[in-house]
Amino acid sequence: MVLKNKNTEAHFLLLLITIISGANYTILKIIVPSKIEPSSLILIRLFVAGLGFLILEKIFFPKALQPKGKDLIIIILCSLFGAVFNQFFFYEGMKITTPINGSIFNLFNPITIVLGSFLVLKQKINWMVIIGVLCSILGALILLDIKNLNVNNTTFLGDIFVMINAISYGIYVILVASIATKYNAITITKYMFGLGFFIYLPLGLPSFNATDFTLFNLTDWIVLAYILLLVTLFSYGIGNYLPRITTPYIMGMYVYLQPFIAMLVAILFGKNVLNLKQVLCGFLILIGIYLAQKGKNKINSQ
Repeated sequence: MVLKNKNTEAHFLLLLITIISGANYTILKIIVPSKIEPSSLILIRLFVAGLGFLILEKIFFPKALQPKGKDLIIIILCSLFGAVFNQFFFYEGMKITTPINGSIFNLFNPITIVLGSFLVLKQKINWMVIIGVLCSILGALILLDIKNLNVNNTTFLGDIFVMINAISYGIYVILVASIATKYNAITITKYMFGLGFFIYLPLGLPSFNATDFTLFNLTDWIVLAYILLLVTLFSYGIGNYLPRITTPYIMGMYVYLQPFIAMLVAILFGKNVLNLKQVLCGFLILIGIYLAQKGKNKINSQ
């Protein structure tokens, strides 16, 4: 546990993961696809994460309970939706569609999580949660400038891929929430990425063999380390722990912050300029998260 208060701990970790993920949109482009193709990167992520979480489990949790029966089937589904499908469709989709389209269609992620929490996990939702979700959606859509959404023959397949990625990750969050309290988060993630590696191996191996790592400079290796250690190992490990201390729809709400974080990182890299609309949208998204948390607390107190 990072902090004594579980709500504070959950929001701190969610914000940290959101910053890491938001920064990844800018950092990723340093090496993808100029130095490495998405399929090769996905295979490396799956291998490093599977091996990394296996080692961590052996060191810190050698007697961790291992999933069996129906729970193992759920973990296989988590691997498909959370490690394979979502990565493949995101990277392949972003190669075809535009950043604006990709960001807008990614909003299907938290919407899927909210609906899944209500329909599958039977979690209660009150008016405050609903208003919070709508408030964050509004802030994200204004920030992304939805009028620039352009679905045409060129981007249509990419748009569909990004939407499938978002829905896939939402399904994964719902699935992992159903077993998160039974097993250690590292154990779940070990199986998720380990199985995902073997599932994805036939698809990613040709691209990996074609990658020339001798062309990587120091910056490229630092970027790759960032993706593997922070975006993959840290974010997924913490992500599988979070359902123990918060609800899936609170986790989903932080997805709305990613476009705002991505813009701030782009500004730091000198690729954008902060304006009043971006600041106001950021506050609107934060208000939505606050209202959703208040609604959750009110439900828990009842």
